[in-house]
Amino acid sequence: MMLNADTAAFWTRNLRDHALFVYDTLSPQEEAERQRALYYLRWFDTRLKEDPSANPRRLLPGAESLRIFLLHLLRRQLTEGLGILLTPTYISHTVSENEEALRVLGSSPGASSTDPQLRSHLLWLPVLAGDAFVIQGALDEVEKELVRSYIGHTQRFEDAYAYAVELAGFLRTGLTDFPAITRFREIVRRETEAFLVSLRELERLEAGNLVLDKLPLVFVEHIRRETEFYMGTLG
Repeated sequence: MMLNADTAAFWTRNLRDHALFVYDTLSPQEEAERQRALYYLRWFDTRLKEDPSANPRRLLPGAESLRIFLLHLLRRQLTEGLGILLTPTYISHTVSENEEALRVLGSSPGASSTDPQLRSHLLWLPVLAGDAFVIQGALDEVEKELVRSYIGHTQRFEDAYAYAVELAGFLRTGLTDFPAITRFREIVRRETEAFLVSLRELERLEAGNLVLDKLPLVFVEHIRRETEFYMGTLG
């Protein structure tokens, strides 16, 4: 299968970051799970050192295995408790992204006949809403302007996702283009562009230690890359 080198590199780093976030946020008491997360972190780090266009399907074993691990963590979190700072919704979103990576690689456990662009909305809008929510929650309470900004991004992405869910039903008519969906695409494009601008500014502030928060720079960089990738699907 032919896969764009930039796309392969994006998914490699994306999955690697998820392993890192799991490793960093698991309790020291969850040593067995931390060691599994560390294994995936190192596995994807090795893949990053390779030519991403040489054989993109080399990612399949790690991606498939990481998905199983994430679902294992989610199952534990929902049934018995798990010592981790990530929420169940966040972990569920990482599973969704993992399944999209597998779909791109041609081995998707969640294949869908949904219109490709709408499928992208259904994946990334809740992810970005969750990311914006995490950012506002990690900002110091004195950073009121930034907090308000990211609360706004969260709400607008959530609203857009609710709209996209209904559009998925409308597409059962066989239509792929009509005035309301054109307006929706433009609304999403403007909001995503605005979010990307805010992320780049936050990245600058984080790099200079100019903002009061508990956000690691690597997390902001991760969200910025996801947002740029999503922007690339909007056409």
